[in-house]
Amino acid sequence: MAAVTVGQVAPGFRLPSAQGPEVALEDFRGRKNVIVWFTKGMACAFCRQHMSQLARAYPGVRARGADILQVTP
Repeated sequence: MAAVTVGQVAPGFRLPSAQGPEVALEDFRGRKNVIVWFTKGMACAFCRQHMSQLARAYPGVRARGADILQVTP
């Protein structure tokens, strides 16, 4: 697969969700902008730090009509 660049439409995917049903990137298309963030998960100190930063920034992200979709193994 070729690299995706900033501003390019991301390829579609569907993955299990921690909250229950599967989530697809297409579920967000046309409704809002989405920050797709790929992380190693809670075992990674770098990832935990950025999760905390994103959590603090989340109200501002939502206020701007966007959402954050985290992809974790």
